[in-house]
Amino acid sequence: IRKFLFFPIFSIVLLIVFQFIPFTWLSIAIGGMVGLIFAYYGIRLAMKKNFGAPLLHVSGALLLLSASVQIATTYFSGSNLAIFVVLCMNCAFWIALGIWQKLIYFTIAGGLGLAIVLGYTFLIM
Repeated sequence: IRKFLFFPIFSIVLLIVFQFIPFTWLSIAIGGMVGLIFAYYGIRLAMKKNFGAPLLHVSGALLLLSASVQIATTYFSGSNLAIFVVLCMNCAFWIALGIWQKLIYFTIAGGLGLAIVLGYTFLIM
């Protein structure tokens, strides 16, 4: 149980410490190092528990989503239709990938995402 309590307690202590550091660059440097440490141990745990492939699939899909939304907001600034189309295309891609690769988490995430985007759009308009 000590193993599971270490990271939450450590995170709370760091949050308290960050409030009292007068130098912004030091806070950013410490935060970056802690983030890298957490990422290292998270990836190590994922590989040990044999769910490294889903972790890579999901992180790749989220990178694609963020990149496509960034491109849509950069080239079509102020256009809600462009973001709507990009989100729908990403959800459709996730559904197709989930069906093609037989990955249930992509199928569910794509379906729920598409339902939420369409529902939000039709409720607002």
